[in-house]
Amino acid sequence: MKSVRIAAAQTVEFREDIDAALNCVEDVAARAEIEGALLLRFPEGFLQGYLTDEKSARRNALDLKSLAFEAVLDRLPKTGPMIVMGLIEVEKGRLFNTAIVVERGAVIGRYRKAHLLDGEQMFDAGNDNHVFDVAGLRFGINVCYNTNFAEAASGELRRRVR
Repeated sequence: MKSVRIAAAQTVEFREDIDAALNCVEDVAARAEIEGALLLRFPEGFLQGYLTDEKSARRNALDLKSLAFEAVLDRLPKTGPMIVMGLIEVEKGRLFNTAIVVERGAVIGRYRKAHLLDGEQMFDAGNDNHVFDVAGLRFGINVCYNTNFAEAASGELRRRVR
């Protein structure tokens, strides 16, 4: 396997300001592409901020099948590194602390945080683990506290996503 350059973005928190977060993604992704990164990781809850009160989380949550989320995808780069980005997701009224995996402006998978902290009880726990591939590097996703539980990064992953 050849080496793969990975970039991690540690940014200010764009609390309830999706537009500012997307401006940041555009800038950081362009720099990461210039530097030759093939994978770019943003923090947990990056898109809307790490919101831990249910009212704010619901107000800012995005359904991945919605027109509002399509508008988010339209702003993401169509070239450059694969992007892993944290966001607050809503599906059928249920909230999830999710990391999406985006390649060329399209979602190729997601990881919903499975092990929640006491302050995250407004979220439902996820139960799916996937393996992704970038230039021959296979990777799983763990979010924050979930790094204490190896299943997402182990050989026990359920399916591989390209």
